[in-house]
Amino acid sequence: MCVAIDYTASNGPPTEEDSLHFMGPSNQYEATINMVGGVLEPYDYDKQYPVFGFGGKPTFMNETKVNHCFPLTGSATNPMVTGIQGILGAYRATLPNIKLSGPTYFAPILTEFKNHC
Repeated sequence: MCVAIDYTASNGPPTEEDSLHFMGPSNQYEATINMVGGVLEPYDYDKQYPVFGFGGKPTFMNETKVNHCFPLTGSATNPMVTGIQGILGAYRATLPNIKLSGPTYFAPILTEFKNHC
């Protein structure tokens, strides 16, 4: 399983309750990761997943321009996290330090997935 999270501005600001990224107890991205991951994870032998973001400015990586494929671990050489909780942890830890932007551009993520999935 590979994970790509959409950080384009069309998701709405994380501070607003109707945002897909709302930083409440759980948001729509977290619910989806739990649901889909809960089905797929038992079939994965090592439970190591690459997790990327796209369409945002990952200031946690000291970037100021839109990036269409960035690892949530901050390491291009090691984008892997362990288990669904690792995905959720990386998402929660980095979301406050990613500025939503755009546009939606899938080609870099799809290219990266060919290398990891």
